[in-house]
Amino acid sequence: MAGDKRRQDAIHDHQVEYFALENGLTPDLAWELILKHGNSRKAVIKAAQGLIRQHTLDQPDDR
Repeated sequence: MAGDKRRQDAIHDHQVEYFALENGLTPDLAWELILKHGNSRKAVIKAAQGLIRQHTLDQPDDR
């Protein structure tokens, strides 16, 4: 049933968007992390935190 598949995809997209929002990511970046690290929430959060930490370290000091 194609309708069920579209509904499941919409729910899945919403979940990824929410995950991205609560972890300070874009939905596209969240998808990239999921594809790279699998669907383990813990593994993706750990990877996201590493990216955020790296991004923070890469920022120039404005002082």
